[in-house]
Amino acid sequence: MSPTRFHHSVHNAPAGYWTIATGCRAPSSAVCAGARTFGAALLEAATQALAERRPVLLACYDIAGHGPLLEMTACTHAFGCALLLAPEAGATTLATLRLQTSTNHAASTPLPATLVAEAQGNPAGVALELLAPLAGNGGRCRLAIAPALDLLVDVERIA
Repeated sequence: MSPTRFHHSVHNAPAGYWTIATGCRAPSSAVCAGARTFGAALLEAATQALAERRPVLLACYDIAGHGPLLEMTACTHAFGCALLLAPEAGATTLATLRLQTSTNHAASTPLPATLVAEAQGNPAGVALELLAPLAGNGGRCRLAIAPALDLLVDVERIA
């Protein structure tokens, strides 16, 4: 792999490029937890929003892997999403989320059949477990955040 391709593959490179391109001085973090990245990142972003009492943008995405990267990640297609998490509901709030950690591996609201294939083949695709109840009538999703720990998210639609 070329040095340039390697540099672009580092998981916090996009945040660095964003700060350089926009002159943004706000803090950023990059979470890397393999197949558990979306759940871990959601927990971190929600914690930051509440602790700092300000909105936090959560962006989660990945592109299809090629060569050795595909062998390591099994990421076969691109997927991305972004959520703006705020500590309190506002005029444009879509839903409220209640998060709790759990070791009992509770069931999620079933993912619509049309989204199952999209959720597979990309670690970021697990975000669809949360996006589906956000787009629908609410519900519950379970997101892995560690080998023996899940994040249970209850979604209550407002709009």
